[in-house]
Amino acid sequence: MDVLRAEKRTENIKPRRLRADGLIPGCVYGGKLEETIMFQAPEGAVLQLVRAKAEGSKVTLDLGGTKHVTLLKEIAREPSTNRIQHLSFQALVADEEITSVARINLLNRDRVSGFIQQLLFEIPYKALPADMVESVTVDLEGMEIGDSVSLADLDIAKNDAIELLIEADSPVVNIIEQRAAEASDEDEEGDLGEEAATEAEEEA
Repeated sequence: MDVLRAEKRTENIKPRRLRADGLIPGCVYGGKLEETIMFQAPEGAVLQLVRAKAEGSKVTLDLGGTKHVTLLKEIAREPSTNRIQHLSFQALVADEEITSVARINLLNRDRVSGFIQQLLFEIPYKALPADMVESVTVDLEGMEIGDSVSLADLDIAKNDAIELLIEADSPVVNIIEQRAAEASDEDEEGDLGEEAATEAEEEA
C-alpha cells in the first residue's frame, strides 16, 4: 500500500500560502477519529502518489509517525492549470464496510478491429477495507464486432465479499462498427443542436 508522509497543520495558514511554499493542504476524517485532521504534504510526494493512485484507492497516511489506513476520497484540482489544490482522505476501520469505486481499465485496445464503445468507467461497490478493489482489467483481445462485456462477466461481480451498487447486467463495453459509432455521434450532435435552438426560442 502506498504511503503519503505529511505533517499536521493549523488553519491559520492559508492554503494559497502553503501551495506557494511547495506544500499541498489536505484533511483526513471519519473512522475512529474524534475530529478532522488538517495536514500538509510536499507537492512532490503528492504528485508521486497520484501518479500511482486515483480516487477510491487505499492509502496509508503517515502523520508525524502516526499511521492511518485511509481511502483517497477526493483530489481537488485547479481547472485552468490542473494543479492539485487539496487532498481529502477518509479513515478506514477494519470491521466497517466502506463505499468506493473500482476503475475499469481496457487492455489490448490496439488488437480490436472495431470501434470500442466503453459505457462504464467506474464500478461503485461496498466492502470491508481488506476486500477493496482499486481497479478491474478487461482484456479486449479476441473480441470482434458485435461482442460485448457486462458487469456480470467480471470477477468483481462474482466476489462474495463485495456488494455491487449498480445492476450486475450493466453494460461495460461494446465492439461496434465504425459507421455505427459515427452515426451515434451525429445523433448526439443533432440532439444538442435541437436543445440549443429550443432554449434560444424560449429565451426570445
